[in-house]
Amino acid sequence: MKRLQITFVQLLALLVLGVTAGAADAGDFDAVLEWSGIYVVNFPLDGGVANVYVRPGDRVSKGAKLVELNHAPLDIRISQYEAEVAASRPVLADAKREFEHAQSLYEQTVLSDVELQRARLAYDKASAELAASRARLRYAQWQRDMASAAAPWDAWVVERSVEPGQMLVAEQRSKPLLVLAKTGMMAATAELPLSSVQALETGQPANVLIDNQQYAATVTSVGMHREKGANDGYYRLEVEFEVGPNNGFRAGQKATIRLP
Repeated sequence: MKRLQITFVQLLALLVLGVTAGAADAGDFDAVLEWSGIYVVNFPLDGGVANVYVRPGDRVSKGAKLVELNHAPLDIRISQYEAEVAASRPVLADAKREFEHAQSLYEQTVLSDVELQRARLAYDKASAELAASRARLRYAQWQRDMASAAAPWDAWVVERSVEPGQMLVAEQRSKPLLVLAKTGMMAATAELPLSSVQALETGQPANVLIDNQQYAATVTSVGMHREKGANDGYYRLEVEFEVGPNNGFRAGQKATIRLP
């Protein structure tokens, strides 16, 4: 009888330990790693691709040149508009003098209203033509600046779908030419039941476990509606965490989000 009592007590203790262990793991959720920052490279203008300086897997520093278009057509256009501006300036100066002279004569009642109005229109037209030439020049200069793409921050090159010599028109420009992922930070996402997600807020601490290594994380997004295709009652959670420069992590890698 005594042996049976001991066995029963031991069994009860094991059950209690099992419940406790289950409660400790209740805040662990299967997750998938994602890039915390994505930068897509494309161009707001047509042109031929002159150089592509990176390939998938390359690590680039902030400001590194990524891809550039052929600048020759843009340089020609800039020279054309610079010439237009230069030619418009003396025309405007002459029109201004003529208008001022017409005003003086009009005040002396030597010039009619029609002749004064004609001088005013010539001056306004010359002013508008110079303004238009300057606007075309500024736009061409902006296009010249936009014909090169550089890394906005330290990043990995994730995708490349552009080659030197390729001609970019509206259809191609709508597609990513390069995709970069920010280094130093990663994100992890998981699907949580409503009962778990209701108590969460952005900014609160969490942890991410990868290959038995734990990383301090911060909740950056809490789902407010069910994701398309998700299980009934499950909502998306995203956390971000800092990683070393040579961690080797990749988007799609399995992880665990541990909530306090």
